[in-house]
Amino acid sequence: MSIVIKTLEKNTVVKEIDLYGSNLSNDDIKNLSKIVKLNQISHLNLNSTSLDSEKIKILIEALADNTSLEYLSLNSIALKIEDLRILIDAIKNHPNLSSLALGSSAVGNKGAAIISELFHSKLPLKSLDIGQMNITAEGIDVIANNISSAKLMSLNLGYNNLRNEGVIKLLHALMANQYIIKN
Repeated sequence: MSIVIKTLEKNTVVKEIDLYGSNLSNDDIKNLSKIVKLNQISHLNLNSTSLDSEKIKILIEALADNTSLEYLSLNSIALKIEDLRILIDAIKNHPNLSSLALGSSAVGNKGAAIISELFHSKLPLKSLDIGQMNITAEGIDVIANNISSAKLMSLNLGYNNLRNEGVIKLLHALMANQYIIKN
């Protein structure tokens, strides 16, 4: 993987990077972070990669300097609450990030509360995937209480532990939100 990432360092034409399922070393992440920071990367897919807290922090520093990123997918990376907090703080004022995928992590209701902060930020988020995150009715309640100001067009909450009352509250909040057209 190091050769691929080193090659990309010299290529300023590439705008989309998909490393789905890759086993990324610390050096790979450091080099990838340079690419994300210096090049105009618009799409970054790191689903099911070997990101731990240290690697996530390195990547987040680069994301803070990249203003062209529109799509970030971090599904299935064993995201921890602390990592999620740092990530959300780093991206909530990003000028172009419109699609964020954080599914298949076990951050649960605490994670839902942290993610809900994005609905009140300057982030132009249009698509959010928070499926399979162990969110229960309590987390859906937090999302429902905050989603009315979101400009989402797509929301994935699949494979969470939703109950009827949480779903009903969320549906009422979505009906009051003119932007959401699919969930």
